[in-house]
Amino acid sequence: MDATDYSLPCSPREMHVTNPTYRWARDRRESQLLSVSAQGALSFQHFQGSSSGNYSCTVSSKEHRLPQPQTFHYTVLAYHVRGGLEALLVFRSRLCQEALKRRFLWSLQEALDRVASAQHCRLVLSKSSCFPTLQEPWDEFNLQVQFQVSPFGPEWDKLCNPHNQTTVINCYRAAARNNLLQAKLAMTRFLEEHGPFPITGDGAPRAIFNNRFTSFLKTERCAGGYGLSLQLEMCPDCCILCQPGTFSAPRSNECTACPAGTFNPLYGRAACSRCKEGLVTRAAGATSAGDCVEEEAGSNGNTRRPS
Repeated sequence: MDATDYSLPCSPREMHVTNPTYRWARDRRESQLLSVSAQGALSFQHFQGSSSGNYSCTVSSKEHRLPQPQTFHYTVLAYHVRGGLEALLVFRSRLCQEALKRRFLWSLQEALDRVASAQHCRLVLSKSSCFPTLQEPWDEFNLQVQFQVSPFGPEWDKLCNPHNQTTVINCYRAAARNNLLQAKLAMTRFLEEHGPFPITGDGAPRAIFNNRFTSFLKTERCAGGYGLSLQLEMCPDCCILCQPGTFSAPRSNECTACPAGTFNPLYGRAACSRCKEGLVTRAAGATSAGDCVEEEAGSNGNTRRPS
């Protein structure tokens, strides 16, 4: 999840060195500029899941004109407290043509996303379906719309200090709960104040969508690409970003090893990539396409996977 500024010291303990130099490196192949403070701390501005990875810092100084380097290694993984909302909205309209429906959903999502963002939340359209009403008037349609509301929007944690390990988790939980509550109230108020939504399409008749039902359901799932883990002792019920070689399917709370025949080189993926046709992996949890090898032919002509 996105977070405010965060910094990682070069050394886990205080060091007394003269005129030190610091060099940070990351395990990723792509070129990336790392921001380092004068004190040697690695700075993350608006930390994101993509910032996760293995980092190393080498601090060097000269004593008696001889270099004395020391290297420290860190694994940095994004995590988030659990919490979210599912919003179920039902609208009534006499028309539900695909073009009109798309225009309405685009307009509705844009408006509600502004409302949610003002409460430091994010809104994602997850599902929509249109079907005839089962009661009078028989010539109308119900449009059912589902949104996922995440508490991790712009500046969601601005009041929390990530360096205070004693209080930060409780602060994150309180911020997420408050953001979701305020977003729910603001979205409900918006829908009450904006009853009919008139929509017109190119060469299509005018349609009006009236909100008939609004419901919010609290969820405790991990975000896509995250899973529960005991790695974070200070928050065992938090969700940690899945590492390369693993994935977390939608609506799953676990990071699972990529099955044989698939691989994943990235952090925070909801699915693994398949090997090319005719290639397999030697075991589950492969992290690169280079782990895909040709299937071996057995003595009876059947193919078998390499051991």
